[in-house]
Amino acid sequence: MLLHMADPRVDAYLQKAKHWGPVMARICVLLRTTELEETLKWWQPCYVHEGENVLIVSEFKHHCSIGFFKGALINDTHGLLTVPGPNTQSSRTMRFTSVEQVEAAQAIIRDYVQQAMQLVEAGTKVVFAKRAQHALPIELEHAFARDEPLRTAFKALTPGRQNAYILHFAGAKQSATRTSRINACRERILAGKGLRDEY
Repeated sequence: MLLHMADPRVDAYLQKAKHWGPVMARICVLLRTTELEETLKWWQPCYVHEGENVLIVSEFKHHCSIGFFKGALINDTHGLLTVPGPNTQSSRTMRFTSVEQVEAAQAIIRDYVQQAMQLVEAGTKVVFAKRAQHALPIELEHAFARDEPLRTAFKALTPGRQNAYILHFAGAKQSATRTSRINACRERILAGKGLRDEY
């Protein structure tokens, strides 16, 4: 039974999806039968409970996924949740490459959604381990030396946002690419935005 109205922005997103539109559409149809509220955040289908983000449906080149924001706290009895990246502490994802996979995992998805909603209702928080500040790439140090507003704005960011930028910059193999990334992100930093924040 459909419990919530579909967000037309989500339907528009699904129609324009490049790789996994039918698979994501099946995921969204399933999620619309839960108590989650559908919306669009970060240009992706996002599902909310009691005003808190619970999960997001994302498209990648080789798969699409359901990303649970507090996935680290879900009892993954089926071993289907994966850690998105080496620096991820809270979120966990379920990956799909076919409508059949979604169909086969319906009961598991419902179970994990129910667990995620209960975490919200209980006010349970993920306890983040403290992470050491990553060393600044030399190109960023050079940018700071000639751009005091950039230095000031960067230092005003939260440690998590700083680390995200540092990892992004340092991830480039070539010095010229690192410098290019710094220049491309300058306005976001000056605006006090993180690498993945919306304007």
